[in-house]
Amino acid sequence: MKKILILDDDPDLLEVLKEALETSGYEILTKSSSSDLFRVIDEFKPDLLLLDFLLMNENGGEICAQLKRNGNTKHLPIILLSGYCSIQEMHVIYGCDSYLAKPFDLQKLLNNIENLIIRDTVLQQIA
Repeated sequence: MKKILILDDDPDLLEVLKEALETSGYEILTKSSSSDLFRVIDEFKPDLLLLDFLLMNENGGEICAQLKRNGNTKHLPIILLSGYCSIQEMHVIYGCDSYLAKPFDLQKLLNNIENLIIRDTVLQQIA
C-alpha cells in the first residue's frame, strides 16, 4: 500500500483528504505543523507529500525547498496546495513536483497523486 503524508493546518481539510485517500487505497498520515517533519518522513516513509503552501506561521513553499535540497528527501514527490493565484510559479521557485489551486477537484488530485507515484516508481527502477 502506498503512503501519503499530508501537511496542512486546516483540520477539516485534513479529515476530508484522509478519508478520501484512504478510500482510494492509500495509507495516510496527517500533520498540522512541520515540527519534526524530517523525523516523521524518515519513520513513515511516505511515497508522496501533500503540502499546504500557507501554514500557520510557516511557508509551505520554503518547507518544500528544504526537502528538495536534502539528500534524504529530495526524491520525495511533493504536491503543493494553495489558494493563491500565482501557484503556477511554485514548481520553479520551490521545486515541487506538482501543484493544485484550492479549491481543487478531488479526481484531479487523485490523478496527480497516481501520476507522481507511478513516475517515482519508474525512476527508482531505472536508477
